Amino acid sequence: MDAEQLYATMKQDTSKVWYTLEDISEITNEDVFNIEKVLNKSDLFVRSSMLSKNGEQLYTTKNDFKKNASFAQKIIGAFKNRID
Repeated sequence: MDAEQLYATMKQDTSKVWYTLEDISEITNEDVFNIEKVLNKSDLFVRSSMLSKNGEQLYTTKNDFKKNASFAQKIIGAFKNRID
C-alpha cells in the first residue's frame, strides 16, 4: 500500500478524523508495521502527540487536521513541529 492509497482509505469515513495503527490495519488488511512506515515517510499524514484512550498513537491526514483543529492546536503544533 502506498501513501495515496492509504490517504484515500482514511478519507472514505468522513465521520472519523483520528486513526490508530490498528484501526487502519483493520480497514486495509495491511500489516501494522507497513502502515507505520507509509505514515512516517509521507507528508500527507500527521501524528498527534496525544494518545488514544488505550495509549496508542493517533494519525490523521494533514487536510483533516487543518479542517478540524482549533487555532490554538495549530499554533502549539507549529511550535512543537507536531500536531496535537
